[in-house]
Amino acid sequence: MYQHCLTNFKAIFLSTTKLACLFLLLSISEISVVYAQDPIVYSRCERTTATYQLTGDVTVNGQTQTVTRTMTGLDVYDVLPDVTNFLTNFSAPCDLVYRDADGAETVIFNCSATSTNQNACAALDPAVSFDGKTIAFSVFRGNLTNYAEWGIDSRVLHPDAEPANLGTKTLPNKRLQTTGAHLHFHTIATGKTLAIPFTPGVYDSGPAFISNSR
Repeated sequence: MYQHCLTNFKAIFLSTTKLACLFLLLSISEISVVYAQDPIVYSRCERTTATYQLTGDVTVNGQTQTVTRTMTGLDVYDVLPDVTNFLTNFSAPCDLVYRDADGAETVIFNCSATSTNQNACAALDPAVSFDGKTIAFSVFRGNLTNYAEWGIDSRVLHPDAEPANLGTKTLPNKRLQTTGAHLHFHTIATGKTLAIPFTPGVYDSGPAFISNSR
């Protein structure tokens, strides 16, 4: 009798587990469909992938020697606009990308293809109109400079080195030194973008819609 009850319990448990797994799979598939139906617009900024050869004189056990180390993972020095880099000195170039409901992506504004060290840009601050037809965004303009890290400790080169300041080193990370920003309006249906003329020293950024027409 007990063996029969145990067998029935196992069968019920396995059936319930299968139903729960099936329900979970169906729920996940439905969630993915819902998310796929929502177009999005976002900014993408070039990540630093280059390495840097750090060389310096360090003292280990009383002996001075020249050590070189290949520094990787330098994208930790990449920054996006924040409270300390609000209008300038952030990583660039940056593109604005529209992803439709089917997952197809279109570059609305391509700063990566046109930027040089002397004339670079970053397309940021996208805002979508309430009817979903228009995207407003800001394009920051300026020149690119390499980020300089100051006060590098000698123990970066050798863990047993006597503490010493290796000075300032210029890294391959690019930062945009802006001279201004101007607004752009992209119509999704036509793919056309209207740009407000750029005026140096003027920062038109952070657009926000207050109605479908304003």
